[in-house]
Amino acid sequence: MFWSPAGSQLLMPTYRNGLEAFRDTDIRLFDPTTFAVRNLTEDNFDDSFLGGKGPANLDVLGHWIDSDTIAFIRYAIPEGGFKQGVSTSLMTIGVGGGDPHLAFEFASKSRFRIWAMTASADGKQIAYSVADKDNADKAGIYLLKLGEATPKRVAAMSDTGQPSGLAFSADGKFLLLLGRTVDGLDAKVVDLASGEIMPVDRVQNVVGVAWSPSGSAVAYITYDRTNADMPGGLFLAEAPGKPARLLIGGGFFPTVCCGQQPFTWASNDTMIIAQLGDKIGSVLFVRLGQ
Repeated sequence: MFWSPAGSQLLMPTYRNGLEAFRDTDIRLFDPTTFAVRNLTEDNFDDSFLGGKGPANLDVLGHWIDSDTIAFIRYAIPEGGFKQGVSTSLMTIGVGGGDPHLAFEFASKSRFRIWAMTASADGKQIAYSVADKDNADKAGIYLLKLGEATPKRVAAMSDTGQPSGLAFSADGKFLLLLGRTVDGLDAKVVDLASGEIMPVDRVQNVVGVAWSPSGSAVAYITYDRTNADMPGGLFLAEAPGKPARLLIGGGFFPTVCCGQQPFTWASNDTMIIAQLGDKIGSVLFVRLGQ
């Protein structure tokens, strides 16, 4: 779930229903004051897409472009089901509802290819991953400047794997790629100017990553279950690839599920992390710089 820039509304999640269970899901907004949910892209279809069902619009991966606009991926599934081929589009819609607008039409008209997407903090760029095991020359991470017609591939899938989550640094200079491993995260960063791909940490097992609310500093949590004396800790680097310093040692985990998104480094330089070991179930409120 993603907070609006003003912190007044939340985008409801779509990944699990849409891309894991292949059930219809729409772009919906949650009001934390009234607990009301508004459906912005209701298509009057509410079922599984398996078994040749359709037509329907599968609307997933919503992200805020600004306080009034949401971008999302639309898979248009024809009558006869997704095996007939689906058209894939980047759409935008206003928070007040109404008809969505086409921002970009993707070339592929086969199966589901885009499994991760994010928007830059200034709302001018979209990054997305294309999964295509049959065409290595097309699979990878792409960057699209809104209003332009040609996206740019910034990394090949053979170099990054298939991430389940993407996130820009606040200054838009770096892109974080997150994927699950057995014990933690496959966490990499792409330098969008040079194309260099680097791990968040070259040695330790990373279980959570957070971008700073401005610039491109990165905080991350490491954990090694085999090292009881020093299982890991919270680290901070001024930028990806720069030396990191240990802020707090111990057994910690981020307060987000499943490694698909960064945990939150708030604009007032605070964060909340979960504590393991003898104090499992408790959380720490961390104020950076003090």
